[in-house]
Amino acid sequence: MDLCRTYYRIHSMTAPAYRIEYIYAFTTGSNHMRNFLVSTAAFRSLCDAPTSPDEYLSGSMKDLVIKGGDVTNDFTTALIKLSKDGIVDPRRGPNCVWHEHSDGKFCAKQPGEAYVDV
Repeated sequence: MDLCRTYYRIHSMTAPAYRIEYIYAFTTGSNHMRNFLVSTAAFRSLCDAPTSPDEYLSGSMKDLVIKGGDVTNDFTTALIKLSKDGIVDPRRGPNCVWHEHSDGKFCAKQPGEAYVDV
C-alpha cells in the first residue's frame, strides 16, 4: 500500500474507473486497496474542474457508480468522509492509515509534509 500511495502521489494519479472495477472484481469486503483507490476517485471528483458544465464524473465513473453494489457504497462514503475531513488528499499523509501492522509494531514517525500544519 505504501508503494502504491507513493506512486500515485509522485505521479499525481487518481484511480480510473477500470482500475477500481478490476480491484472490486478480484477482492471481497472492505480492504485498504479498495478504500484507497475509491478515495482517490472521490478526491478527483471533488477537486478537479468539471469536464463540462455540471459534469463532475467521467462517463466511465458514472457507469461504474450506476452499477451499484460495494463500489457505489464505498464511493459515496469516500465523498462524505472527504467532505467532512476537509477534503484531505488520500495520497498524502501518514502511511499507517493505509496498512496493517500484523507484527504489532507501528511505523516510525515520519516528518510532516510541508503543507501540513503542526
